[in-house]
Parts: sequence; structure tokens; C-alpha cells
Amino acid sequence: MISARDATTLRTVKNVKARDAGGVLRQCQFAKVRASDGALRTVWAYLTASASVSSVEGYGNSITSIGITTASVTATPTGGTAPYTYAWTRTDGGADAWTITTPTAATTSFRATAVPPSDNQTATFICTVTDANGSTAATSAVSASSTNTNTS
Repeated sequence: MISARDATTLRTVKNVKARDAGGVLRQCQFAKVRASDGALRTVWAYLTASASVSSVEGYGNSITSIGITTASVTATPTGGTAPYTYAWTRTDGGADAWTITTPTAATTSFRATAVPPSDNQTATFICTVTDANGSTAATSAVSASSTNTNTS
């Protein structure tokens, strides 16, 4: 709480967790500021992240096992404070058979490293976005699928 004595001072609190209107626990930053009308206001900067698509696919056609790269997906932050950093990680599927082409960029694709003929490999990925104040948010899961269509 800001006392009357220091009410004109900007106060910033980092790494706070609060429930939004829907009851979801969010990590956020907020500041108490004095508005031009003299009223003390709370400014919230929830950080959320979304993925441009929920699934990506890649296809190849070979009589041997091949590497197949999926289409790209982009993580988009909303709220928080720029600049943002990005960390893509695999949450399940494929053991070491998957790589992330650009794991610290907003836009990336995924590569199944050895897909046998007539086979399909899948994995799930998320991106954790961190803002300039250390607040984090994760995208929903992105499913990746790579298929070697050769049936010989």
C-alpha cells in the first residue's frame, strides 16, 4: 500500500501472481501511478503468449529414413514489457528424434531427424516467453507431425 506521504512516487512490483477475471493464476507486473486527475491508479501488465497455429506438419518421400522439417509456428506475446525472449522446448514425443530449428526465436519449425518410409512421427512443443521484467508465459501446446510418404 502506498501512503499519502509517498503517493506521488511510482512503485513497481515484479513477479507477482494474481488471478485474472476468469480465475486463471497469472504472473504479472503492476505499478501504482498518479493519474492526471490526481487519482491513484493500478496499471496491470499481464503477460500472455499464444502460438500462431496449434499444429504443424512436414512431409518427405524417400525409400530410406530421412529428416523432415515442419512448417513454421510463431509465438506472440501480449502484455508484459518488451523486449521479449523465447525458449521453445519439447514436452513429449520422439525422445531425441526431434530438434527445434531456432529454439530462442519467436518463429521456429521442428525437425524429425530420422523418419522411416511409410512412417509418421509426432511430438509436442511449447514456447515460454519472458519479458524485460522477468515475467513468463507459455503458449498452448503445438503438435508437430512429420511423415515419410514413401510406401515402396
